[in-house]
Amino acid sequence: MTGNNFLNLSCKELDSRIYRITKQDYIFSMFQSNENVISQVHSWKDGFENFQMKLGGVLEGEKFNYSFKDDFGGQCWTTEKYSEAMWGIYANDPEQRYLEVVREI
Repeated sequence: MTGNNFLNLSCKELDSRIYRITKQDYIFSMFQSNENVISQVHSWKDGFENFQMKLGGVLEGEKFNYSFKDDFGGQCWTTEKYSEAMWGIYANDPEQRYLEVVREI
C-alpha cells in the first residue's frame, strides 16, 4: 500500500497528535526490525471491538454471520492525550512496562 490513508478526518484533525499505549518491548522490537505489526481485531482484549460484526444480521428472514468478521486488522490510537480507558485496557499488566507513543500526522 502506498501513500497515506485517512478515514473521516478533517484537515484540522490531520494536523493533530494521536496517541497509542503499547508495551515497551514491542516498541523496541518495532524499531529494531523496522516493522509495524497490525493485529487481528478479534484478538483484542476489549470485548466491544468488532461488536457489530459478531452480531451478524438477518437477510430475508434468515440469520447469517459475516464470514469475513475475523479478517480485520488494526491498531488502537486515540486523540486524547490522557486516556484512562487506553491505559486501563492496554497497560493493565503490572509485570510489563508500557509507553505512550505519540504520532504527528
